[in-house]
Formats: sequence, structure tokens, C-alpha cells
Amino acid sequence: MRCRILLKEVPWLDDLAYAKRPHHLPVVLTREEVRTVLGQIHGVPRLMAFPRYGAGLRLLECARLRVKDLDPGTNQIVVRAVKGNKDRLTMP
Repeated sequence: MRCRILLKEVPWLDDLAYAKRPHHLPVVLTREEVRTVLGQIHGVPRLMAFPRYGAGLRLLECARLRVKDLDPGTNQIVVRAVKGNKDRLTMP
């Protein structure tokens, strides 16, 4: 195989295998399907489902939310101690 960058023959590249692409596409719900699902949830699960969907929170991030992490003035949620033990801001 000829390398386009070096313009040289690079024989060890001949035996490389390319990565295989997945044969299936991820399943994504339509907006109407999401409305239907969220409309069927009530109580505490509903309180957790809405920020998980709307703000993209992970399950434990949502479970660890406190009232002082919600800032309605700036329309932000402070998510504390996420991956890498860092804080991040997200919008509901």
C-alpha cells in the first residue's frame, strides 16, 4: 500500500484489517413517543424522568440532585461530582 502522506511504499500496511461498522442503528424515540411515555409516568419516577430526558442527566446524577443545585433564575442545574469528580452545568 502506498502512503498518501509520505508518498512511500509501506508494506506493513497491507495486512491491516479495517474496523467493522455495526449493522444495526440505535433506536430513537420520536417526540410524540417521548410525550406518550412521559405522560404515563407519575409520582417520584416522573420527578426523575423529566430532568433525565430534558437535561440529559445520568441516573445517579439525577438521584443526587438537591434543591440548592437548581437555579431557576439562570435556568441551570449544577450537577456535582460527575465523571472525573468535576462539576458541570446543564440546562433543564
